[in-house]
Amino acid sequence: MCFNCDVAFNANIHKSVQFKHNMRNVVISSECSIDENTNIYHNVTIGAGPGGYPKIGKNVIIYTGAVVVGGITVSDGATITANSVVYKDVGNNCVMQGNPAQLKKTNRV
Repeated sequence: MCFNCDVAFNANIHKSVQFKHNMRNVVISSECSIDENTNIYHNVTIGAGPGGYPKIGKNVIIYTGAVVVGGITVSDGATITANSVVYKDVGNNCVMQGNPAQLKKTNRV
């Protein structure tokens, strides 16, 4: 089975991050930061864009086909739904959906 992934050596990925579906077609650029307990599904791109590289918080879920780019912050507990394109900051516990991604709802913890 071929996984076809491109994860930069200098990306800062916490050891508890889980890659679902055998990490198929995942791209993570250099200098990206992904904090603990984040789940990343297949066909996800986390990369450079205007302002730099994304910072992904704790307990984030990034579903299949999502694109997260630029010098943005995806805050703790956020969810990025499938095939969404995120290029603006995402608040705590927010669910983002669409292209471009917009707030769908806020999960109350």
